[in-house]
Amino acid sequence: MRFALHSLAMVAAFSLFAHVPAVAQQATASQPSRARSARDFPAARFEPVAQTAAYLAIYDRVAWITTDSLFALLRQDSTLTRQLGAEWFAYERDSVWHAVYGRFDPVADRYIQVAHFAARPGQPFRRQSEPADSLLARRYGRALAVTTARLPAAARESRARFNAYVRPVRAGGLELWYLPAWQLDGLLIHGMEFYYRVDSSGGRVVDSSYFVTPLRGGVPDTTQIVDIFNDAREVPTVGQAFFAYYYGRHFRAVYVHNRDFVTTFLDKAGGRTWIHALRAAPADTTGLEDAPP
Repeated sequence: MRFALHSLAMVAAFSLFAHVPAVAQQATASQPSRARSARDFPAARFEPVAQTAAYLAIYDRVAWITTDSLFALLRQDSTLTRQLGAEWFAYERDSVWHAVYGRFDPVADRYIQVAHFAARPGQPFRRQSEPADSLLARRYGRALAVTTARLPAAARESRARFNAYVRPVRAGGLELWYLPAWQLDGLLIHGMEFYYRVDSSGGRVVDSSYFVTPLRGGVPDTTQIVDIFNDAREVPTVGQAFFAYYYGRHFRAVYVHNRDFVTTFLDKAGGRTWIHALRAAPADTTGLEDAPP
């Protein structure tokens, strides 16, 4: 089996790429010709997907760390709980990551901040005495409120927990991703992702795309392999790439089976690399995918 190596810079160093939604890809009417070697992997199409997945991984890590700090704060003052909503967010500015917790008040059109944490690379997150930029907070909070309200029935009916991620785009707006969270019963799942792009005010959705399949996954187990089948597309979706990149260390391996290639992320001592192996032939995936939760 021949492999293509797709290297990434260390995740702390990448820029904010304009996103080309992977979930919007559709199979063409005519049967496309199959790739013949690893050199045929569409690296240019996968690059923004990989960059987005890496950015979301940093965002998620910021959330994990600062949530612990938030819980410690709530243990000291439980009355703050009443001021919290679902519209928390993180952002990076001048090499400093910020996490802001509070809620968006749609009637007053303002964001009520409860806690603001920040840290430079390599330093611990600390609570800030000053609130985050109020205009930014209102814009992010508004975007979260607007897009959460537009999540389709499939998200609600799945009963799965989703995390929201907000990222600025060069045109001045924001893009938001909703991906399955680490579930309360310990499951790591994949199969649904929801993307929105809003205008610079955060109040108007200008683009959206969904990827909805049956949710599948399992409990973390470094002896098990997770196979994600993506036969209709040339490259992984953002959610699939995120799962392989961020959660792959909790399994023996995570393989995304695309139309012509199998993609995995190698995170071992001495290297962090995307690997794309040429598929020999379309596979019969019946009964092979990981079990539904």
